[in-house]
Amino acid sequence: MMEIKKIEKKSNRYHVLIGNETYEIMPIVFIKYNLTLGKVLSLNELRDLINENSYHYFDDLALKKLKKMMTKKELISYLQSKNAPINVINQLIENYERMKFIDDYAYAKAFISSNETKYGKHVLKEKLIERGIHENLVEKT
Repeated sequence: MMEIKKIEKKSNRYHVLIGNETYEIMPIVFIKYNLTLGKVLSLNELRDLINENSYHYFDDLALKKLKKMMTKKELISYLQSKNAPINVINQLIENYERMKFIDDYAYAKAFISSNETKYGKHVLKEKLIERGIHENLVEKT
């Protein structure tokens, strides 16, 4: 059992001292778990809170990065560079593909459309493959 000993609101996150360790908690997780000073969490609750917080933290980072159109490969590389756990990366990619936040086909079409006067067909194909677009998908565009 771990007790919440201190809570501080800093910018858009909460710094919560649980036991002897401070965690940076996303507001959605803070509210969901109804974190209050003196609240006691079981080890299972703490583990679940940390896992869910990790998901929301990397979701926040990824959504900020997705303001610019990216390929699946580029987003995965970015999240890996930020040390996101592989299970979180997989969940985020699955959600973003389902919601069409990342769509390699749409990316390839937009890239070709905006660069076809600058580059020849071969160079466009190379640049798309370099960005992680599968060759079969490049051929469709």
